[in-house]
Order: sequence, then C-alpha cells, then structure tokens
Amino acid sequence: MKRNITQSGFTLIEIAIVLLVVAILLGYSVAMLPVQQELKQYRHANTEMDSIIEHLIAFAQVNGRLPCPDTSTNTDGVANSIDGEEDPHANATVGCEAFFGFLPARTLGMNGKYDAAGVLIDPWGSRYRYAVSNADRDGVNGDGRPDLVIGNGIRDEGLAAVNPDLQICS
Repeated sequence: MKRNITQSGFTLIEIAIVLLVVAILLGYSVAMLPVQQELKQYRHANTEMDSIIEHLIAFAQVNGRLPCPDTSTNTDGVANSIDGEEDPHANATVGCEAFFGFLPARTLGMNGKYDAAGVLIDPWGSRYRYAVSNADRDGVNGDGRPDLVIGNGIRDEGLAAVNPDLQICS
C-alpha cells in the first residue's frame, strides 16, 4: 500500500524573498526617521514663531509699545540677568537698555520649552533672538525717541508711521 504524502508550506527560496522585501522596507523606514524628526522640528518652530508674533501683537495692543529685549547688560555696563523678562531703561522715555537680545517670553506670558536661565528655546535648543528698532522714523514728535518701545509710542506715532520697521526674520 502506497501512500501519497503531499506536504504544503513555503520553500526556503520563498521565505528568503519575503525576508529580503521586509528588510528593504524596514531599511527605508529607518532611513526616513531623521528626516521626519527634522521636519517635525521645523513645523514646531514655525508654529512657535506664529505664537511669538501673536503674543507681540497682543502686548503692543495692551501696552502701546513692543517689549524690550532680555539683555545681559544695561547701558551703565551693569550686568542684568538673562531671565526671559524684558529689560526696559530706568527712564521710560529712553526706551530699552539695549535694542537687541533675547525674546522676553516670560513678559509675553508664553508657554514653551525654557532653558535653565528662563529663556524660551527653539526645537534645536537655541534661544530665540529678538531686536527692536531704536529709530524715530517719522519725526512726528521731533524728540528723537524710539517709536516702538517707549510707553504709548506706537499709539502716539501711529502704526502706519512705524510699519517699515516691523520685520519678522526666520
């Protein structure tokens, strides 16, 4: 009595082909992870920049001026602490201690990732830089005071007069 035994299954070659296809697909996926991470960081930075612009506009609407940068020294050469807060000049009609520094994110009430000093950082771990103009572009008051950072400066001068100085740099 002869029995016909048929075995079913995959041959070694078929399994090798499947493993090769899976390895290729897995390799492609793993190679794309750094690119996806970088795109995620760029998207997050763009979202955060939009939020910074919104917070600056809200601050200007409430206070009639833009906030001063967070700086490490004042005009007298005395050290300030970099803490995420604006550093205005002691004399409010002068404007700021310095017109460039770091974003005063705590003054703006922003949420986000901060470094140990209290300064808002981008997805790569760098501090956001911030600068305002010290120009009296329109000369309406004829006082030479900066349009953007003195109390009610934007209201007094009018937004149309200071508009050429409004630039967002990425």
